[in-house]
Amino acid sequence: MPCIRDLTEIAAKVVSAVGGFMGGTSILVYMPAKDWGDAVKRVGVSVVAAVMLSSIAAEKMFDKITNENLMGTAFVVGFAAWFLLGSIARFFENRQGKDILQITRDVKDGTDTNN
Repeated sequence: MPCIRDLTEIAAKVVSAVGGFMGGTSILVYMPAKDWGDAVKRVGVSVVAAVMLSSIAAEKMFDKITNENLMGTAFVVGFAAWFLLGSIARFFENRQGKDILQITRDVKDGTDTNN
């Protein structure tokens, strides 16, 4: 039988998932999806990111975490996740064939030698 703490953690994950879903669907207003598959990917990435990161962010931002605080944080995390993960993926995609030391050196020096 689960204890009260386990149920609270499950409820927090559900609230985070709902907030991430709302953030992910809000992305579709600004960046319409090409097809249903693309929309499902965006919303899925948003929900997973919100479930994983929103409770951590809420702990850092608020003294007392309420459902409203957690859902708002999950919305922001879910909304931003697609843009941030896409930017990181494109950064590394443009630098295929380089090792991590070369990429680190390029970022540190401010040079863009990915051609």
